[in-house]
Parts: sequence; structure tokens; C-alpha cells
Amino acid sequence: MLKNASQTLSGAWQDIENRYAGSMFGVGWAVLYPAVLVLIYAVLYGEVYKTKPAGMETISFIFLISAGIMPIISFAEGLSLSCSIFENNRNLLHSNVIDPRFLPIRAVLVGQMSGLGGLFVILAYMAVSTQL
Repeated sequence: MLKNASQTLSGAWQDIENRYAGSMFGVGWAVLYPAVLVLIYAVLYGEVYKTKPAGMETISFIFLISAGIMPIISFAEGLSLSCSIFENNRNLLHSNVIDPRFLPIRAVLVGQMSGLGGLFVILAYMAVSTQL
């Protein structure tokens, strides 16, 4: 089981590197994407809709919404990637290098990168605003 776990983790990291290869910020997109998403919510809810619950600052409300939507985005990415994992890694299915049962786990780990990036952005905000 440990042999498969190390192969799965190394394969997931390789997939993460391949996913962001050639992009300007590389793996930094895993943090930049949620930060841009929070910025979009800030503009939309803070400036356009001017929405906030009573007794809550607008920025706190935006991060509350972001904290709720990040798990949904991570789940959707993991599900999307795991649906196409066998098609995208057909060469691994025909070799004895990795157990094919661990490929969906690998895809879900890759899909969780944006969720981890979002968690980092939210924790950074909480640390700055001394709510941690």
C-alpha cells in the first residue's frame, strides 16, 4: 500500500507540474486563481451589488462566500479530472508501472490544488485581519 501511495503522490505532483507547465506563473496559478476569484467576488458583491449582512464588513462577507465556494470548485475539478483520467493516461493502463485503481485518487489530488490555494488565501486574510 505504501508503494502505491508514494507512486500516487509522485504521479500527482507530476500531473500538477504538467498542468501548469508553460504558463507564466507555473504552479503559482494554484494560489493566483483563488485570489483572482476572491477579487472578482469583491468587485461584484462589494461594489456592484453592495451586499453584506448586518454587522459584518463587506470584505469579511466576501471571504465568507469564498470560503463556501472553494470546496465546491475543488470538488468539481477533482470530479472532472477523475472522469477523464483513464482517457488521458491510456499509456499507464497498458503498463505494469502503476495500479490503475489509484489513477482516480491521483486526479482528485490534482483537482484539490485550487482548494488548497484558496485555503491559503483565506488563511492569509484571516491572519492579516487578526481573526485567526
